[in-house]
Amino acid sequence: MGNGGRRFIANAVPMLELFVGSNKRRPLECQNCNGLATDASLFRPSALAHGLDGSVFVGDHNLIRRVGPDGQISTVLSLRWVV
Repeated sequence: MGNGGRRFIANAVPMLELFVGSNKRRPLECQNCNGLATDASLFRPSALAHGLDGSVFVGDHNLIRRVGPDGQISTVLSLRWVV
């Protein structure tokens, strides 16, 4: 915990690691898009949120997808439009 002030870690090595996405675009309707997160196709990822269990939720156009601590991705919500 802290007092809300800023903390700087001067000796930390900057790191960015890919944890989801295969650099391929998924189809809009994605029936079989579950599996290993690093092999997953994304349509248009635009938002991230984290869960208390270490999961990361990805807003991916019309889907909300969950990447679990085990590295598996699954669709938790699918939005559909009626035209």
